[in-house]
Amino acid sequence: VKPEPREVKAEKLETLAGTRWVVIEMDGQPAPAPVPGWEPLSLEFDAAGTSVSGNAGVNRFAGRYTSRDQSLAFGPLAMTRRLGPPEQMEKEREFTASISQVVSWRQAGSNVALLDAGSRRVLLLAPQAQRR
Repeated sequence: VKPEPREVKAEKLETLAGTRWVVIEMDGQPAPAPVPGWEPLSLEFDAAGTSVSGNAGVNRFAGRYTSRDQSLAFGPLAMTRRLGPPEQMEKEREFTASISQVVSWRQAGSNVALLDAGSRRVLLLAPQAQRR
């Protein structure tokens, strides 16, 4: 007799702080694979809970964010100004447009969904590393 599969429960998240997340989905589509030599799309929320940084595809960005309960707002983000392959630049534009729509987050298993004002998932993030 085969044992019944068990559902693995993810640890409940109270905050996004202290974790680096990799984008695995944008607007309902799998996130684009990075062009060889380029980093994947990512967001890292500092352990203090005030700063965010990451990779937008070609350029790195950094700025402030606020989060209370599951609301989430990004302040102005400073971004480097490198040029990359046209397809990578287009994905970067889509990614930064997605970030600008985010107003809340919710846990989705071990992942995090970033939602717009209509509660539509605009980004799905998978944890890459945690700092405790």
